[in-house]
Amino acid sequence: MPRKPEVLQKWFGTDSQEEARRIYTADQDNLGDLSVEECVKLDLPYYAPAETLPAPLPTLKDIENARRTENDLTNWKLGLGDGFVYRVNDVFAVKFGPNHALLQEAENIIFLQQHSKVRTPKLYAAYTHAEGDPLGYCSDNPPRWAARRYSRHELPPFHYLVMEYIEGGSLENKWESLDKEAKINVCTKIGEQLRFLRSIPSSGYYGRVHCQPFNRETSMCQTRYKEPLGPYKTYGDIVTAIADSVEMKTAISKFDPSGEFHYGDQLTLEHFRGDLATLTHYEPKFTHSDLHFLNVMLKPTESKEDGEKEDYEIVLIDWARASWLPAWVEASDILRYTIIKDPVLFAWYVSQAFEPFPHADAVYIKQCGKALGFRMN
Repeated sequence: MPRKPEVLQKWFGTDSQEEARRIYTADQDNLGDLSVEECVKLDLPYYAPAETLPAPLPTLKDIENARRTENDLTNWKLGLGDGFVYRVNDVFAVKFGPNHALLQEAENIIFLQQHSKVRTPKLYAAYTHAEGDPLGYCSDNPPRWAARRYSRHELPPFHYLVMEYIEGGSLENKWESLDKEAKINVCTKIGEQLRFLRSIPSSGYYGRVHCQPFNRETSMCQTRYKEPLGPYKTYGDIVTAIADSVEMKTAISKFDPSGEFHYGDQLTLEHFRGDLATLTHYEPKFTHSDLHFLNVMLKPTESKEDGEKEDYEIVLIDWARASWLPAWVEASDILRYTIIKDPVLFAWYVSQAFEPFPHADAVYIKQCGKALGFRMN
């Protein structure tokens, strides 16, 4: 395996870890240099047929009126992520922001609605607008993170996704209050959604829909944020990308006084590339890639008779990073839930929907992530 200075030199042109980290941070600050056309093949603007709408589409004014009200649904626990979310006119959830990943999410949802039974929020519109100010940057009371009041021409265009508002709450908020029977029911339904997802016929490559590169923030293959991440034609190609990414991230994130990889990291890195190539379940499966409890919505079904327990429809949200990935990726995500109550119950009942569940592969990936100190996927 290469030495740490060799890895730093390969990716950053320096053997200084401090300088490499500075370059890496600068790359992150310049993510907006790709055009929309380089990020999606979706014809924009997109509007669903009028007869499918629950109400007239909201105007920019409708969206801006939700700012700083109880209708601001942005999940600040996760940070800004790919966008902000407002509930608008009761029936719409409007997700917006300057990040092109929003349009990739729209493209993924349309693909799923056309090719699967997966329950996503219905997408009613996706468009870009340069006139709106949904965060109030130009108002007398700009957001707390803004240094000052801005003029509209100083702001980037915003992308907007107008989607179905999902009544209910996230699994994150409800899990602890569910009894064992209800948890089993919910986990079984999550597994069913993943089975629908994984049953979509593959074209044999690893990447985004319509044979496009991964989202540049896809951590599994990400290196300098500038190189296109795929699409990869073979498993060997994506193994190389994943192993390169792991070596690079270890080189810039882990310090050792010797200037070399710590021997504990070397133990994992020495074997990782070869071991990854020998994993058993590597065929491309369509994968959510961001499956955590905040992205699983529990929509109550129609009211039950007195004495009957409440039941839920499972709706999976936040599809920006969905893509074709090795079959073991979603399995390793499922095994990550060790901080919740009843993690084994969750893993067992969700995994029953996989045919088969690549347990050994997923455990290996989880162990490597733990050894190196960061999430592998």
